[in-house]
Amino acid sequence: MIGKLVKGNNFTKCLNYVLNKQGATLIGGNMAGENPSELSGEFSICHFLNQRVTKPVCHISLSLPQRDHLDDRTWCEIAGRYLQAMGFTRNQYIVARHTDTTHDHVHIVASRVRLDGTCVQDSWDYRRTQQVLSQIEAEYRLTPTRADRERRAPTTGQMRRYRKEQVNYANGKRYQPPELPVIRQLQRIIDDNTRDCPTLTQLVSRLQQSDVTVRPAMTAEGEVMGISFGLNGINFPGYKLGNAYSLPGRQNYRGVEWDAKRDVVALSPISYANSESIAGQPDSVQQQFTQTVAPIVAQMLYSLSTLQHRGDIYTAYWQTQEETRVLVLERNADGERLMKAKYESKPGLEAGQWTQVEQSRLTAADVEQFMLISRAIHNPKYSARRASLSK
Repeated sequence: MIGKLVKGNNFTKCLNYVLNKQGATLIGGNMAGENPSELSGEFSICHFLNQRVTKPVCHISLSLPQRDHLDDRTWCEIAGRYLQAMGFTRNQYIVARHTDTTHDHVHIVASRVRLDGTCVQDSWDYRRTQQVLSQIEAEYRLTPTRADRERRAPTTGQMRRYRKEQVNYANGKRYQPPELPVIRQLQRIIDDNTRDCPTLTQLVSRLQQSDVTVRPAMTAEGEVMGISFGLNGINFPGYKLGNAYSLPGRQNYRGVEWDAKRDVVALSPISYANSESIAGQPDSVQQQFTQTVAPIVAQMLYSLSTLQHRGDIYTAYWQTQEETRVLVLERNADGERLMKAKYESKPGLEAGQWTQVEQSRLTAADVEQFMLISRAIHNPKYSARRASLSK
């Protein structure tokens, strides 16, 4: 369960948002009013008991993972348990249910001023919220959610602006629905593309198709030390999106497979946003592409026990050129030669490397395709005789 808590100074605006949204239902609380106007009047009477409190409104949202669902009665029980644990012992509050997202969730609007005029303390309320919700998850046997430190929230100002724009849109004062803060958009796009535990190369390719830019942070020695993401010209280092969005966090929290040698192309400082076009790519990029794709193609031909194979998308074959074996890769659709490479050893090196015989014309999409082939080759259930270069 995820909980968000925001404090404010205007009950009317908050109640209008919570209760006037399409599909919203007032399901509980301890107040007599049934609409924003009536409830706002009741809240104001209590606030009058302690006007030194400049932010008497406490707006809490509680949200479940998609697999969980609760009835109204259970939601009201949980809301009461949460408020009691957070110090709202003699406070006015209402509970409303929303149906505008796929996640089952409720909104609580509570007065921070108690009926005796004292104010609920808000020190460490974020940390206390996480502790209370963890206990509720265990008691009600709900699916545990990852700690919020894995996923940073937008700033209070960003969320206030977003909610204000939502109210204006609902009231016809805004023609376009508001967009979520960029930090939240990025988190959602990345989360949606990591559900099947892809390789980092696959993830980078998917994000670029969603207009997300990916950039590595490099040391002076050329080693990758971090990763950043950008959308609509706004960039965030991965760790500022949350622990699960840093380079090690991708692997630890989301199961993204990361290998420095294999994924060096994906993390090249060169932008692959338009990866289908190789115009303007420096030779160093094509050399990296070649060093990634060539050994996979060679291993595929070896697995098939053949010197030539035509798949649905690519054709690969060995060619002898001046007494040297050369590996050739062509695209079937247009017959374009994408790669012509040879394997050579250098003195002093335990292993050699693949080099271009002529300028390669590989794209990042080609690299991703052959990374999938590499995983298939190493799968114990892989059948070499039925393999295809297109799958």
